[in-house]
Amino acid sequence: MSTATENLNPDFPYAPGFSTLSKMNETAAAAVAGTASVADIFTTAQDTAVSSLKDLGLPVAE
Repeated sequence: MSTATENLNPDFPYAPGFSTLSKMNETAAAAVAGTASVADIFTTAQDTAVSSLKDLGLPVAE
């Protein structure tokens, strides 16, 4: 991972709200632990993505 990070183009355009993926990763970890379902991962991703994009003032089709 450190090699990839060192070679990442500094102008790489992340998607708006990219940082919200951490919440999805938390839900994925919960699914591995047996306290959430795999479907919960996708629900979390959808909910946090929509919320983040709206917070940024971007239009969202639901």
